[in-house]
Amino acid sequence: MTEYTFDEIHSQPEVWQQIIDLCEKNEHKRIGEWMCSDRPVLTGSGSSFYLCLTAAAFFTQLSHRRALAVSASEVCTFPNALFSEKERYSLLAVSRNGKSAETVGAARWFNESRSEKTVAVSTVETSPLLEICEPGLLLLPAAERSRYMTRSFTAPLLAIHYLIASRTGNKDLMKDLRRLPEICRQVLDRCIPMVKFIAEEKHFDDYVGLGQGPFYGLAAESMLKVKEMVRAPAEAYPSLEVMHGPNYLLGKRTLVTLLHADSAKNYELPLLKRLQPSGAGKFVICEKASPEIRENADFVFEVDSGLSELAQVILAMPVMQLFAYYRARKTGNPLE
Repeated sequence: MTEYTFDEIHSQPEVWQQIIDLCEKNEHKRIGEWMCSDRPVLTGSGSSFYLCLTAAAFFTQLSHRRALAVSASEVCTFPNALFSEKERYSLLAVSRNGKSAETVGAARWFNESRSEKTVAVSTVETSPLLEICEPGLLLLPAAERSRYMTRSFTAPLLAIHYLIASRTGNKDLMKDLRRLPEICRQVLDRCIPMVKFIAEEKHFDDYVGLGQGPFYGLAAESMLKVKEMVRAPAEAYPSLEVMHGPNYLLGKRTLVTLLHADSAKNYELPLLKRLQPSGAGKFVICEKASPEIRENADFVFEVDSGLSELAQVILAMPVMQLFAYYRARKTGNPLE
C-alpha cells in the first residue's frame, strides 16, 4: 500500500494556502469572463462533476444568477436535452488531468456547436483538454500521484469559490476563505480519532451520504471515495430524498453520513428521528451539534470553524476522505 493518498489528504492545508495566494496574485481573466457570461455552465466527470455541482450552488447563491452543472457524459450524448439553441452558454470544464474522454468530448461539442472557446480548470499544464480549451485555472500545487482525487477536488473547488466571492465583492466570505488552511489543519488533527474508530471498530457493509444545496455535491463525492477506496456499496442523495424509497434499503449494517447544514435544520433534524426505525448508524458532520443532533446521531463530528456556512462546507471533505482511507486499510483494500 502506498502512502500517496494519506500524504495528499494531509497536504490540503498547505495546498489550499497556495491556491488562495494564486487567486489573489493573478487576474484569471478567462474565469471572470465565464462568470459574466449569459448562461454559465460547469461540466466534469466523476469527482469533477460532483465538484461542479457544489461550485454551481456557490455561484448561484453568491451571484443571484443561475449556473448549471451538468455531467460531461450528458453533454456528449444528449446535449439538446440540456441546452436551448436560442440561448448562449459558456462552458467551464473541470478535470484533474485533462484526460477524461467525456470532458474532452463535452468541450469539443461546445466549440463545434456553440462557436465559443471553452475554459478549463486543471492541475496540469498540458493535456488533451487544454488543447481545445483556454486555460482558465491551472492549479499545479494540487496535482496528485494517487489515483484518488482528494486535494485535486478541494483545491479547484476552493479556487472557484474564492474567485466567485471576489467577483461578487463578498469581502466577508473572502476573509473566511482565507482562514480555511489553518482551520483545515485543526480539523484533520481532531477528526482522526473518531473516523478511525468508526472505520476500524464498527462493522458497516454499505454507506449513504446525505446533503442539501452545496452540501449535496460533497456528499456525493464522499460516497464516491468510499466506493473507490473501500470498494463497498455507497450511495448519495439530497438529504430528504432518503426517505422516498432508499429508506427501505437501510439497515443495521448501513452507515448514513449527513453533512448537516444549519440553514436546513428545520428539515434535517427531524430527518434524524425519522431514520431511527431503520437501525442504520448515523454519522453527522456539522458546524456545532445541537441537543437534537447529539440525541439522535450515533457519531458526531463538530467542524467548529466559526466561519459562515458557505465557507465551512468544504471542511467536511478531508474528514470523509480520511474515513474512506482508514476503512480501506481496515478491509485490506490496496490503495494506489
